[in-house]
Amino acid sequence: MPPARPAWVESWRLGLDAIRVAAEGETLPVILAGDFNATQHSVWNARFRKSGFLSAHESCGRAFATTWPNGTLPLPSVRIDHVLMSDVLRCVSIAEGVGEGSDHRPVIVELMPMHGAGAVPQASR
Repeated sequence: MPPARPAWVESWRLGLDAIRVAAEGETLPVILAGDFNATQHSVWNARFRKSGFLSAHESCGRAFATTWPNGTLPLPSVRIDHVLMSDVLRCVSIAEGVGEGSDHRPVIVELMPMHGAGAVPQASR
């Protein structure tokens, strides 16, 4: 969901756009994860997809998973918490936790580089 107060909408929009633009310019694999306050059906998710980012939920076959409002409000559950990734990464597993004490369910994801994705640096020793 977009911000509840109209005055915050512009800040939210600019923030998502700045994240997308910065991630587009990155040469290493990118993982964008968090509360986007936008569903997978939003224009913002479409913009991230157009920029080449993949949804870990969709890649792992969990396109209809939900993360909010976690039973705290009398609203239908939707997914506004996302993990988006560069196309050189693949989703191994993804699940939503309980999120006790929060209005969001946590997203637990395991990603790995695609075979031959040479852009992923190895940890230095």
